[in-house]
Amino acid sequence: LLVVIFVAERVHSVEIVRQSNASQVVKQGEPLTIFCESKTPFQWCLFEHDNVEYTTTPKGRNKIDDGMTWDKTEHKCGIHIDSAQPKFAGKWKCHLAFTNIKMPAEETKIVDERWLDVFVAT
Repeated sequence: LLVVIFVAERVHSVEIVRQSNASQVVKQGEPLTIFCESKTPFQWCLFEHDNVEYTTTPKGRNKIDDGMTWDKTEHKCGIHIDSAQPKFAGKWKCHLAFTNIKMPAEETKIVDERWLDVFVAT
């Protein structure tokens, strides 16, 4: 008796296929949402602005702070700002990642990122 078993390992990848406008102009006090979206699920998401990193997972908490909340699904990661202020202007990096751990000593991170510009008109 010969038994042959094939194990197919699913390879995950993260590729940003859609994002909010690369440059956005919003009036002070208006709401603002920036996001990145992948056609496959991501495991974690990071936004960076002025050397501050905001990170989450698809099931992570929704509130950030300072009038910001996460706008996310398993494919989309975004930040919603209730009232845009000048401190939110500048470059934002959206970074989606999938970490594949086959063995404890071997870790592969598959990432994609985009830069977004936000201008707040006063």
